[in-house]
Amino acid sequence: MTKAQKEAASKLNPRQKKFAEEYVKTGNALQSAIKAGYKESTAKTQGRRLLESVGISRYIKALTTSEEKESRETIADAKEIMQYFTRVMRGEEKDQFGLEAPLSERTKAAQELAKRKVDVGAVEAKVTIINDIPRVNDGK
Repeated sequence: MTKAQKEAASKLNPRQKKFAEEYVKTGNALQSAIKAGYKESTAKTQGRRLLESVGISRYIKALTTSEEKESRETIADAKEIMQYFTRVMRGEEKDQFGLEAPLSERTKAAQELAKRKVDVGAVEAKVTIINDIPRVNDGK
């Protein structure tokens, strides 16, 4: 647990802390309130009230900030994936035996790149508006 998480969590009771942790996982206040131990009959109201709490909001922010950082470090982003497909397509990515990917794999990588990279040139369009809606006679 990071320093910011510990500081934010220290101001919450166990149910509030559990609610915030569940909310980060699911994004569902009702479900999170129930899992945190609030009665089903009041969970909707409690969930809404808890989300408005400054302390819980800080804890949720601390949790999501560290999760985002962790996911950036462990999960490839779109740029990294595109770079990998490009290396495979060009034969620069080697397997565990130091061999280039077979032609079929290089072709698949090229197809995956093509799906993700679409160069769109400037599109020029002319729009003509025709106002041919008849006027309604209001009896005058």
